[in-house]
Amino acid sequence: MPQIYRVTPDPSCPVLRLVDTPQNRGLLPFDGPTKGHLSPKESFRVHQDAAVADPKQFWALAPGIIVYPEAMIGDDVYASPYYCWAYYVELLSFAGESDHFRGMNTEQIYPHPRTGFEFDLNSSYPLFRIAGENPTDLFCLEQKTGDNLLSTYTKHGLKGLRFEEVWTW
Repeated sequence: MPQIYRVTPDPSCPVLRLVDTPQNRGLLPFDGPTKGHLSPKESFRVHQDAAVADPKQFWALAPGIIVYPEAMIGDDVYASPYYCWAYYVELLSFAGESDHFRGMNTEQIYPHPRTGFEFDLNSSYPLFRIAGENPTDLFCLEQKTGDNLLSTYTKHGLKGLRFEEVWTW
């Protein structure tokens, strides 16, 4: 049975903060439009309170974006959780004082399930937004096939995200 989950950083996540630089201006909010054009040649600058202690830990930056340390990808990209979401999001680069991070920003917006919209269950929907919901809210669809964010998160023993079930059919 397919389920849609709202995806948010866990309140216990380590936190990144945007540094006040010209390239970071216009970055917020993360509400659908792409942002990579704001800094096409260098990483967005962030302040991190501590060095990455666990490469399987997601970090909090701002509503509407999911951030993880580059170390999460590991040596084999095809065996990493990165493979699940790489083709469905805009990956933004963030540089902290000691570590590099990737942020998953999605411009995919689907009609609200209450409108009768039906997801193609032969496709993957690892991260998206829903029209009519808060534009910074992120969702994932879990089903038996395809690249599913929650099952990939669980399979790889990742930490730092919350998945709140909001629709089942």
